[in-house]
Amino acid sequence: VILPEGTTKIEANAFRFSKVTSVVIPSTVTEIGNSAFRDSSITSIVIPASVTTIGDHAFRDSSITSIVIPASVTTIGSFAFCDSENLASITFEDGSQLVELGTYVFAGTAIQSIELPAGIVRLGSTNYAASYTFKDCKQLSSVTFLGELVAINPSAFKGCTALKASPFPKR
Repeated sequence: VILPEGTTKIEANAFRFSKVTSVVIPSTVTEIGNSAFRDSSITSIVIPASVTTIGDHAFRDSSITSIVIPASVTTIGSFAFCDSENLASITFEDGSQLVELGTYVFAGTAIQSIELPAGIVRLGSTNYAASYTFKDCKQLSSVTFLGELVAINPSAFKGCTALKASPFPKR
């Protein structure tokens, strides 16, 4: 599916339960709405540099296998990629504007390693007793922080059984 130029938002639930496997997003889109690709068969998508927001549950339970998060993205909603069991590669572009990864964002994915951008200063909301950012990422064995965290929720890596060394940066 090729979305028309001039589209500014992929609306909530737009491709939910869809069998579409690939979507081309125009450079005019700034937001991917809540549950836009939830429970879909999407395996391939390129998010353009114009996107600033990826909504709650946007790709939850989808068939996505890899994702590159553009530097322009300032917000990734709760549960955005949660339980996308085929998601094995997450890359943040250089110059990422993200400062926080919140509740269940990548929980239940197949990632084996992740490099978190320098701008991220909070991992998991400190407003919740349990944020579970990477909960049950059972293959996750390596986490690299490029910046200095100010706050990290103690449940951020709960159930990450392959993570042998402390993922917390040394001060």
